[in-house]
Amino acid sequence: MADDSINYELVQEPKKDRLLHILLIGTSLAANLLFGGFIFGWAAVLLLLQEERQYSELCSATDELNAVTHTCVAQDNRLNVIFGVAQVVYTVSSFPVGVLLDKVDSCTMTVLAGILNTLGLFLMAYSESTGFNAFVIGYTCLALGGIMTLLIGFQSGFVVVKWQTAILTCVNCIFDASAGIPSLLYLIHETSGFSRKEIIFFYAILSGALFLFWALLWYKYNTTKHNSQESIQESSTIQELDLRQAPLKSKLKTFEFAYLLFVTIAHRLHNAIYLGTVNQTLAYYDDTTHVYTKVFGWVLSAGFAYIPLIHVVTDRLGLAASFHATTIFCICYHIFTFIPSLPVQVASFITFVGFRAFLFVSNTAFAADVFGPTHMGTIVGITYCISGLVALVEIPAATYTNSSWTGWCVIYSLSLLLAVLVLPATEWYRRRLPTKV
Repeated sequence: MADDSINYELVQEPKKDRLLHILLIGTSLAANLLFGGFIFGWAAVLLLLQEERQYSELCSATDELNAVTHTCVAQDNRLNVIFGVAQVVYTVSSFPVGVLLDKVDSCTMTVLAGILNTLGLFLMAYSESTGFNAFVIGYTCLALGGIMTLLIGFQSGFVVVKWQTAILTCVNCIFDASAGIPSLLYLIHETSGFSRKEIIFFYAILSGALFLFWALLWYKYNTTKHNSQESIQESSTIQELDLRQAPLKSKLKTFEFAYLLFVTIAHRLHNAIYLGTVNQTLAYYDDTTHVYTKVFGWVLSAGFAYIPLIHVVTDRLGLAASFHATTIFCICYHIFTFIPSLPVQVASFITFVGFRAFLFVSNTAFAADVFGPTHMGTIVGITYCISGLVALVEIPAATYTNSSWTGWCVIYSLSLLLAVLVLPATEWYRRRLPTKV
């Protein structure tokens, strides 16, 4: 990536704008940490709702209650609808949100994301299953606001283009860590005694303030960029036939887009299968105390540790090397998973986290570097939407895996085979790259 031309740089960084750029990038990271993947911390949100016995009115006197959660089946099913709807909306909306991001400016998009996140939190704070029941609507708003926050965060990679890879890496890894925020809120609830309504209400206030500040920064940045646009255009040496300047339809017909879509589909399916079956894998290996299950939860949020490695590989060796690294990490965690030893599974956790970090950074860095900023939102949205829908195959795959050891072996063998098939596809892409003189 470093060897590629950087003449398409959108904004040069005079010293007077350095503070603005630092604040804008820093706020993008903060927004993604606090709100980007909030819905994926559902386990902690569920604990809050179960403690309050939300939807317990659906249980009859004859229903058997779970000994741990004290919930009945009908209650559990109704609670799971909240996350189920939000997750589907998150996946499907990535495409239209990406298109919208390419049509409107980042400031307007940030305001919209702030409204959805703040509204969603207020609804989650004040909803009650027996009264004002807006849990599903509230969590769906958080899903829409979350995907908007992530895609807007990707735009910050164009603020200082020479640090684009590092910025995109940070956005992706911090987004991953944001799933732990609800657990932090639950910890505050446990230690302080504050209610769900009080904690989420104040969190909603924080959301409104942060997104307002972020929108003002984007407005200032866009104004500065507009004022210098003429000089940037005059100094640009982009060729007219550059793929970054091509119409969207032309970009979607290229080998590069087909390759990006294939790799994203394959690896997001790997990601979904592992996440959906890791608990059963550990159960097969006799993790009776759930110690390793907890370790996995801690390791999963540590993707930021790979930021220096990702930056070096992508910037110095190029995008093809980054995708190769993604697949190698994928193959490694599969191999570790096949070894029936719980301590070895820690190595599986670590390589899986590296795989995830490389995957999402490679995807966005590829879209930014190859296709440019004009249609980045649409292209990332398309790949996220299609790969997310394909990843729903994980549901029957996980069911088959959990049914027997034979089912587990079949699914993981097929998953490993798919990972191996990605290697020649990436090599094909690498060989198509123009030879550097």
